[in-house]
Amino acid sequence: MLRQRSRPHTALVLVLSILCAILIALGLFLFLRNLNGSSGEVKSAFRVEGLDPAAQTGTPPGAPWNEKSPGENLFGYRVSSTVTFQSDGTGGGLNVQNPAFNEYLMVVELTADGDESVLYRSQYIAPNQYISQVDLREPLAPGEHEGTVYLSAVDPKTLDVVGVLENPILIKVK
Repeated sequence: MLRQRSRPHTALVLVLSILCAILIALGLFLFLRNLNGSSGEVKSAFRVEGLDPAAQTGTPPGAPWNEKSPGENLFGYRVSSTVTFQSDGTGGGLNVQNPAFNEYLMVVELTADGDESVLYRSQYIAPNQYISQVDLREPLAPGEHEGTVYLSAVDPKTLDVVGVLENPILIKVK
């Protein structure tokens, strides 16, 4: 007498395998999204009046998505070392970022060295936000100009400036 082995239902195994694959993919997506810090929203602690309308939430193109904090109570940022404007002072790729790990709002000012006037000033930029393109308040003469970007760390509760960092920059005008 031959015994017939029972086989699991092929269709049931296939459906369960697909379901497991979907759950694993969803879990991986949510894990990576949380690592990136790009939930698409600004945390409620940083939703203050005066957030810069030009600021985009998330990680700018080309920036590391899993960037780590430089340390507790330290302020990190990202900004271009060279920015090029059109002759009318528009379209400068400043690419300034307030990374998601920061605990402070940021305000950015751009000046040309040897000149007291502020060429560009942002409104508040929350952690996990960036601004790609900026326009100058007044155009500069064509050519290259040494400049400084001032990055102010601002307490989101009191809106007091807690520190200012300076970053040299080369400003090019076509």
